[in-house]
Amino acid sequence: MKAFRALSVCVFLSMYAVNVIAANNYVPISLPHGVRMELPRNWEVFSLNLRIMLDSSVQAKTESIGMFDASSDLNFAANFYDDSGKTAALVNVRYYPNMARVQPIAAYPPPCGSGAS
Repeated sequence: MKAFRALSVCVFLSMYAVNVIAANNYVPISLPHGVRMELPRNWEVFSLNLRIMLDSSVQAKTESIGMFDASSDLNFAANFYDDSGKTAALVNVRYYPNMARVQPIAAYPPPCGSGAS
């Protein structure tokens, strides 16, 4: 009987631990302009220095073809690296304050199950 209780307690605690670990797999990120998102904890967020280098590279390339937008601002960038160290996924958040929004549905998607696409 004692073994059954001990096993029951261990099973309960292990289920609780899994829920706690799963709940903490994502990190909330708050950005300017009210943007909020969550990323998995194992993603690497770019430092300010790396974002400046990336932004400078984009500026150099887009200026050369006449498409540079000086009003844009790279506020956030992060990568997910696979086991071999290669970038498997990335996320960038860039603001274009002077750009008119031409796809309102993209900014405000319909609620799930509404039938709109």
